[in-house]
Amino acid sequence: MSFDSVILLPATTAAPGVGQPCVVLKPTNRTFHALGKTTAGAGTASVDILGANTGEIADAVLLGNIALTLGTVRSGDGFVSTAPWMTVWARVNSITGTGATVGVVAAS
Repeated sequence: MSFDSVILLPATTAAPGVGQPCVVLKPTNRTFHALGKTTAGAGTASVDILGANTGEIADAVLLGNIALTLGTVRSGDGFVSTAPWMTVWARVNSITGTGATVGVVAAS
C-alpha cells in the first residue's frame, strides 16, 4: 500500500483565495481534509476543492465544499473523491473570526 499527501493550503491561510495547484502524477482516489481555528471566539470557513484534467484553474470543476465552524480548538471536516483528477486545488471562499486560519491536505 502506498500513501502520499500534499498540502493544498498551508495551515496559516487567513484570507480568501486559491492555493497552489497539485499535479497528481498517479491519479487515484483522494481524501481532502480541511482544518482551521481562531485565536479567540468563534468563526467560520468555507473551502472548495476543485479538479481539472487540463492543469488550468479556469477549466476546474467543483469536487466538493467543506464548511467549518471555527473556535480556539482546531476543527476539521473532509470528504473522499473517487474521481482521479489530474490537478486539484483548494480555494478559500470565506473565512471569519479573530485570527482565523485554515489549511487543506489531500491524501491517497
